[in-house]
Amino acid sequence: MLRILLLLLGLHSIFCMPDCHSNTHIISSSDGTITYQYISDWDLIQLYQNTRHTLVRSCGTGCCSNQCQNIDCTMFMTKNNNECYMKKGSYDTSRGANQKTWFASYVRCDMKCNAGQESLSGARCEDCRDGYSKTTRNSQPCSQCANGTISSIDFSFCAIPCPVGNVRLLSNGECSQCIAGKHTTTTVGTVCNDCEIGKYSEVLASSICLDCVPGTYSGVSGLSICLDCAVGKYSMTLGASHFETCVECIQGKYSGVSGSSICVNCVTGKYSGTLAANSYTTCLDCVQGTYSEISASSICLNCAQGKYSDLPAATVCMNCPAGTWNGNTSSYGIESCTECSKGKYSSITGATSIQECLQCPLGKFHRLVAVASAVFCHDCMCLLYMYCNNSIVIFLLLIHYLVL
Repeated sequence: MLRILLLLLGLHSIFCMPDCHSNTHIISSSDGTITYQYISDWDLIQLYQNTRHTLVRSCGTGCCSNQCQNIDCTMFMTKNNNECYMKKGSYDTSRGANQKTWFASYVRCDMKCNAGQESLSGARCEDCRDGYSKTTRNSQPCSQCANGTISSIDFSFCAIPCPVGNVRLLSNGECSQCIAGKHTTTTVGTVCNDCEIGKYSEVLASSICLDCVPGTYSGVSGLSICLDCAVGKYSMTLGASHFETCVECIQGKYSGVSGSSICVNCVTGKYSGTLAANSYTTCLDCVQGTYSEISASSICLNCAQGKYSDLPAATVCMNCPAGTWNGNTSSYGIESCTECSKGKYSSITGATSIQECLQCPLGKFHRLVAVASAVFCHDCMCLLYMYCNNSIVIFLLLIHYLVL
């Protein structure tokens, strides 16, 4: 009796392996329609004629990884509740009339696969082939789709292809447009995909999502519009995915509207020291005595020596005219240019020093100020015993007076 129990336990361990087909191979029955698990050439159980029913095979926990759908008992077994029992008193005479034996060589273990899957090899479940489908969980193979239809993306049904940008509803099989912010590129899909970050779709039934244009961004998926950079900021990035791509306008520039891809320059004659300026009013006029000759200036420059500006928002400084000079900076108004004195002249515009006011040549003079040329210096009209030196008439004493 002990030997029988040991044999039974050994047989049970053979049938209840973690994988139905470990260390076994597959054979077919005579009609070629049923696949069996082949355990060994002969699995014999020595039983006596009065042996009671003995459990041989069950699809309980641990047997065939819970994938068995049903058991096909051999001719020497009886089936009850999907379990195989040895028939009481049965024996096989092919191995000798005096040897009362039973063999349980063939036990069927069908793979029960989910919808959209099948097990053609009997070893594991795999997706249906293209053009095939299966609607329910069972051990049956997938069925071929009818002409004009195709497999769904999960192979759970066959249907007429939906237009691109549409998906097949599992509830009723009808095509449905993807909403804004979603898309699909397949004609057999059942789910619309969210537009990725940095992209958007503002129309129904979209097959693609577009990059966010410069000045906008999309920090989350599934958006129908991209978000604008705030006023005072800009972004030149295509497909931006974060608000940090929006950067502040530098000094000398401004952005008065949201969603800007560039900042606007303050014009010449104006400046702005404001970061992230959001209005053209932040561009201020250069004051008198200063200028800005380029756009996007953050400061105005002082007029140099020899120059002045007499108007606000100056783009250049003007030279002091010939006959004058100016040694100061930031000067405004022509009054800041000092005139060359009588007897002197300067033909240089923008003179910066009094040294640039030259004296009339010896023997010549003039009585004017701010003279721009030596042509204004005239010959002296000297009396007896007098000479002309830079328009100053000097009376000389006669030598003999000095002698005396």
